[in-house]
Amino acid sequence: MGNVFKDRLTQRRQELHITQRMLAKKIGRGPTTISSYESGYREPSLDTVVRMAKSMGCSVDWLLGVEASPASKESSKVPAWLNPIIDDLSGVKKPADQKVIKMMVKTMVKSLSQS
Repeated sequence: MGNVFKDRLTQRRQELHITQRMLAKKIGRGPTTISSYESGYREPSLDTVVRMAKSMGCSVDWLLGVEASPASKESSKVPAWLNPIIDDLSGVKKPADQKVIKMMVKTMVKSLSQS
């Protein structure tokens, strides 16, 4: 995958103000795994790259250096910095409740952008 991947992984994680440990937990990996990816010592599987992109609100193509912009089509409605907050709603267990909260956040973001 090369330098572009490890640089963009580090860049995106730092932009979102999340630690390697936090990202590792989100994607179901050990805390030292993210460090190994960012240093270029190890390369993740495609499945892991997809999970990282989703959890950080960016596209796989951007992480791999194919696109210039980190925005993914799904994440463009909600600012990327909100995705970790939305994903970390650990007190909300029911998928239907999580969906309602996500819709509320999207509505708030939309109204803020219009004002």
